[in-house]
Amino acid sequence: MSDAFEQDNKSYKESLDQQLSGIDFALSGEIHDLTDNEKQDILDYIRFKKSQRGGGDK
Repeated sequence: MSDAFEQDNKSYKESLDQQLSGIDFALSGEIHDLTDNEKQDILDYIRFKKSQRGGGDK
């Protein structure tokens, strides 16, 4: 892997973890055992549920 790709991948993982930090606390650390794709699915689902109630990104 190139250094630039590794840095982008690391930033992506850190971003996912940061976005899920509150959820991780609520789930007693269960988030750490998930893959990056599973973490992204959770974020996508949360955004979808918010959009269903008209919450958008508020």
